[in-house]
Amino acid sequence: DLCVYGYPAQYDGDYATMLKDMSTLTFGKLSGYDYVFNKDYGYIKTDASINGGNSGGPVFNETNKIVGIATAVGVKTGIGLVGGINGMYYVCAPKSDILTKLQPKGLTIPKNAGSINTILGDRLPIKTASELNGYGNSSNNNNNNSGNNNNNNSSDPYAKSQVYCTLDVKSDGTGDKVESLIVSSSGSYAYFVVDNYPNNLNTDGLIVDVWKKASSGSYTDFVETKEFDLGSSVTTTTYFKYSFYTAGDFKVMVYNKNSKWINSAYVSTSLSGNSGNNNSGGSGAYSGAKCFWTVDVDNLKGDGTGAEEDKSIIISANGSYAYLVVTNYPSTLQTLGLIVDVYKQDGSGNYTMVETKEYDLSSGLKTTYIKYSFYNKGEYKFQVYNKDQKFIGSGYVTVKFKS
Repeated sequence: DLCVYGYPAQYDGDYATMLKDMSTLTFGKLSGYDYVFNKDYGYIKTDASINGGNSGGPVFNETNKIVGIATAVGVKTGIGLVGGINGMYYVCAPKSDILTKLQPKGLTIPKNAGSINTILGDRLPIKTASELNGYGNSSNNNNNNSGNNNNNNSSDPYAKSQVYCTLDVKSDGTGDKVESLIVSSSGSYAYFVVDNYPNNLNTDGLIVDVWKKASSGSYTDFVETKEFDLGSSVTTTTYFKYSFYTAGDFKVMVYNKNSKWINSAYVSTSLSGNSGNNNSGGSGAYSGAKCFWTVDVDNLKGDGTGAEEDKSIIISANGSYAYLVVTNYPSTLQTLGLIVDVYKQDGSGNYTMVETKEYDLSSGLKTTYIKYSFYNKGEYKFQVYNKDQKFIGSGYVTVKFKS
């Protein structure tokens, strides 16, 4: 059973009067699905009455859950068409911040969402009736492209863009493209080049949505959204670093800071079988770095000693905090800030993203620590980067509730 709520036009009056006391509730059955008018995610069909003015109103099921939005009605059949609530994914997909907020509230992803590049359209003036009627005969209407690939749209600022994965970035900001990676279960990183030559990227930040291919063959398993600050000096090309922890096929969708789609990259990963060091350091300047957990930093020294390492932490039902020690002794940490990615092991043994935290540091430190609060039990992994996103090291800890 479905219930349609709204303010259908009942007479030729003003909106103030209509909104005052003329809301309606109509009831009907879910009578099927329509994939003719909307091949991407379909319409729900119902015999509940939908009239002009109902559009945009919520449609509830018998448990009072919103399942869709009143959209249209068949002129000849009288069948009501309801846009399923999951269709909202396509509305908010270009806005990763909105998508992140709505998913915990119950928004799920359509089965073929990962194969559709949803991009923001350009704001254009509303055409007059005469312009609309004459549009089909316009001699200027020569664009026959029906796809939504940036490379097919000459007016798009990212029409010539490309995004690809590489293991090393050259001095000019480019790299040799790779389509497959071997990663360890403790995480391995690669770089993604975003190249818009000869045009400027015209953004001081990137929003990156990462998807994993599901068993259905479509990229519908959402992994996470990452944001990267670029600064004002970026011109035609930039890159960012990203770490993989599991095997699979991934799609990396890159947007500018205003959520306009730039382009996407595809890469396959396989596990090397090397589980890595639980307190592993990075490479180069951080080859000797170490990250570990402790519940007491009162006796922590500048060389990273003095604090007892705790591989497991006991927390209360209301949550408890502990300290993650980061040391690069005898070298300095060479950064004024830390970026910490927090992961938690899921039921299948994979580490899934919890959150990213950023911390400011004083200059010249060889050892430091951060305070972090836990509220749930489980196996946690912390990836630590410097302010320029260079990997420093990883720290692992088991969190248990006090018995």
